[in-house]
Parts: sequence; C-alpha cells; structure tokens
Amino acid sequence: EALFREGYVIADGCIDAVQVETCLDVVEEGFKHYMHSVKQLDLQEELLASGFMEIKMRSAGRYDLQLPELSTEPFSFLLQDAPWMPLVHAALGSDATLTHFGCMLSFPGSATQPWHSDGPH
Repeated sequence: EALFREGYVIADGCIDAVQVETCLDVVEEGFKHYMHSVKQLDLQEELLASGFMEIKMRSAGRYDLQLPELSTEPFSFLLQDAPWMPLVHAALGSDATLTHFGCMLSFPGSATQPWHSDGPH
C-alpha cells in the first residue's frame, strides 16, 4: 500500500544480522580479490577510466561490484526467497524477473552519488 501511495517502501528487518554479516564477508572478499587483480596486472588506470565487468569505480571511494556468489542458493534470502518478493510481484506482476544484480560499495568519505535514472553513475 505504501509503495503505491508514496512511491517507496521502507522495509525494516528484512534480513537479520547474520545474513548481513554473511553478505559483508562476500563483498569484502570480492573487493579484495578484484583490487588484488587490478594491482597485479597494473590496471589502475583502466579501473579509473572505464572499469571492468566485475568492478567499476563510480566515483572516488564508490565501487560497483558484480559478485556472482551472492546469486547462489545460500543467498536465496536476497533473491527468490526474499521477504520483499511479494511486494515486487504485487507492483510488477507475478512474472517479474531479476535482470541485474550488483553491489554498490561506498567507503567512508566517498563522493556522493549523483541522482541518476540509470544514466551515468
């Protein structure tokens, strides 16, 4: 109801602290792995200029990460079993499907992300 009235919903408590920590572990490990590869291959300039499929620097201290592990069965609480899926289906229909899944990682002091309707990030 709030989605249709206000255009957004705040869904408190959808995932618990253990699930958050589990996701955080994947994000931290993925970021370390990608940055290690960038440094080992001396690709820092490419990361800054345009990025890669797996990692893009959107602005200072802000990274867009692709983390396939988060799409696996142990993380179904983010996808098909997510408590917000009934809302998604109510808003978009029962045939709604996920087309993109990523993670934005912002470090303290990172640049503010400008508003975008999926143009430049």
